[in-house]
Amino acid sequence: MARYIREENMPPFDFMARLCLGTDLSLEWMATGVEPAKPAPLVASQAVRPEVVSLAVQLAEEALEGKRLEPPDYGQLVSLIYDALVNGLPSAQVLAFARPAARGFSRGKEDAAQGVGGSGKGAAGQG
Repeated sequence: MARYIREENMPPFDFMARLCLGTDLSLEWMATGVEPAKPAPLVASQAVRPEVVSLAVQLAEEALEGKRLEPPDYGQLVSLIYDALVNGLPSAQVLAFARPAARGFSRGKEDAAQGVGGSGKGAAGQG
């Protein structure tokens, strides 16, 4: 943690993405340190933007680089990408964050299949 604070090391993106999903923290704030403007709250009559969903799926597919995820993980990845796009992050920046997230989802499945514990997963060798 001290190395993160001193900016000598950065936490893995999949950890940061899941932290954002489980809290009220924005991915943009985690990435830039700048709190984004709060979007208008969603109401029942506010529709999902199909063009943004389509772009989110395209970026998820590109981030996965031909690999496949289980539907719940794929849904989370697309949801993270969609939220970032709706909040105004450019596609290139979203893709830069989506690639490590996609690897994190895939690595989590591989680790679970091999019986590897979650704490310290992937910490060795990351600098």
